[in-house]
Amino acid sequence: MNRLSSFINKAAEKSIPRKRTGARHQNYWFYCDKIREQNRRINKHRKLHRKNPSDKSLSLLQELIRHTKEISRRVRAEKWYEWCSTIDERSKLREMWRNINIATGRMARLDPPKDAERLNSNFAVRVATTNLPEEIQNRLQQLRDTRQEKMDETVLKRDEAGGPFMLDELFRTRKKCKDTAFGDDRITNSIFSALGNGVHTALLTIMSESWALMAIMTYDSGALNKTLTMSYK
Repeated sequence: MNRLSSFINKAAEKSIPRKRTGARHQNYWFYCDKIREQNRRINKHRKLHRKNPSDKSLSLLQELIRHTKEISRRVRAEKWYEWCSTIDERSKLREMWRNINIATGRMARLDPPKDAERLNSNFAVRVATTNLPEEIQNRLQQLRDTRQEKMDETVLKRDEAGGPFMLDELFRTRKKCKDTAFGDDRITNSIFSALGNGVHTALLTIMSESWALMAIMTYDSGALNKTLTMSYK
């Protein structure tokens, strides 16, 4: 258990960043301390020019920007030659294209919905039954038709439990421990026990019709209460 906890902690230490991560710059693949220093000088001269604008400060700033671009061009070429020297027969084509796209600035921003839709479309094309041999496609179509026929037959088939309710089922559901009313009409168990078979049959008819229609049927509560009252008297 302690080893498992230590593994989880190590994984969390490596996966959870301790500082805020910023957006990756387009030129990150050749960015180095030399370029960082030149950018710092440009920012410093730009601030000085804003405080004390003059032709001399402007020309110095423009010259520094041109010098920084030249340094960036040389560093970029060195990084590119360094990567090209690592290409051999074991190099992966995917990594090569990825580096080329990064160097040429063709790496688009991530679009999760678009990528998910693209992956979903590719997966659907790859697993489509049209890629299978014709014999297997015909067999799958036969199985699909047979399965649909079985489903339709099962849906239309009357289940044994769908028959009318019996008196013994009605009596088994009746509570015997306490004289309570189990319905909105407030008819207690003692009254229900004293009723005759006619009322029991009427109640079973309502329950069976409701079950056959797979819905709770509405009935005339006044007529049923009148029938129960007449039977109790």
